[in-house]
Amino acid sequence: MTIYRRHLPYIIGVIIGLIIVFAIGFFYSASDFPLKRGDRVQKGGPIAPEEARAQEQIQVRVIDYYRRCHHNTVKVLTIREEDYHSFLSELTCDWEARGVAEERILTKRLNTLCENCQHQEHLGIYQDYVAVYHGTPDCPGPVKEVTGIRVTGLPENEVLDLKTGVPYRETEEKLLILEGYSELAVENRGR
Repeated sequence: MTIYRRHLPYIIGVIIGLIIVFAIGFFYSASDFPLKRGDRVQKGGPIAPEEARAQEQIQVRVIDYYRRCHHNTVKVLTIREEDYHSFLSELTCDWEARGVAEERILTKRLNTLCENCQHQEHLGIYQDYVAVYHGTPDCPGPVKEVTGIRVTGLPENEVLDLKTGVPYRETEEKLLILEGYSELAVENRGR
């Protein structure tokens, strides 16, 4: 009885070790675990390295660069290597492809405004005049229109607002704001 108690921790350790070794062996053989770079175990056996490379996933960063407002949009795609090569063969000359390894970059330069600049406008300052800009104050685009309202005739708080950008929703709102600036400029010129 004393011999059994003395050997009990060793026997339990051996049993637990055998269970762990069996579990690791089972999960290792049952999973799609890469043995070497490019070799994968599947139901039909190992894949040739060329086939494994064709099935590898790569990151493709697609950038649309808008020349008129100098903004860009970025989308990241994960695709198979072989799909990337067929995709490249279908691209027009407007695209620039660069990058190596797991990440590739495709850039298209568009001679237009981004979505934000196409649909939103705000008021700001351009060469000492009140101007209408494409985009939002946080992400301004190019000047759309320069008004005849000089900034030097406006109160300081209005000039500060224009420096940070004054957004509006509709054309009527823009016209009311511009009318207010025009009146303020006329009043301050008379002083």
